[in-house]
Amino acid sequence: MWWLLLTLSALAEPGKDWLLFLPRENTYVCSREAGHSGRYSASLRSTPRADDVSYALLVQDLQAGNYRGRRVRFSGFLRSRLESGWCGLWLRVDGRQGQPLAFENLQKRPVLGRTDWNRYQIEMAVPAEASSVHYGGLLCERGQIWLDDFRLEVLGEAPAGLVELRKLRTLSEPSNLGFEE
Repeated sequence: MWWLLLTLSALAEPGKDWLLFLPRENTYVCSREAGHSGRYSASLRSTPRADDVSYALLVQDLQAGNYRGRRVRFSGFLRSRLESGWCGLWLRVDGRQGQPLAFENLQKRPVLGRTDWNRYQIEMAVPAEASSVHYGGLLCERGQIWLDDFRLEVLGEAPAGLVELRKLRTLSEPSNLGFEE
């Protein structure tokens, strides 16, 4: 389970029910700053230790029960001030043994450079054998991003036969998606 290889930054303050995962310590900091629609957003910012292979993940984990066999959309607003690299949203579904069953991020349609608040989204089917759903934002390389107003929506039943390609605290429902807590 690759999550075990990542370092949890307990000093970061992304907001209630959110975690910051770093493959290398002290490469990014997380804070709450002025938001898109509420008082706060989550912000990820690289430190001088970040390089061209560094990245940070803002993460929320859910039990898959309410989403099994359904198609979901994860969306949110993102603003960027990147020096290098890219940023975006990500969504992953794991099986009972922690194996990834489905994964998508915005790497093929990355957010680059300097952007104002824009809405981005990812859709995928959650297989019936799913155990957990994980989602959030990511920053690769150097710069700063702001994330706000996330939503995880059920779009309907997953098409029949569709198969798509650690735990600290796994929630039963999405929580604090506007980063106000």
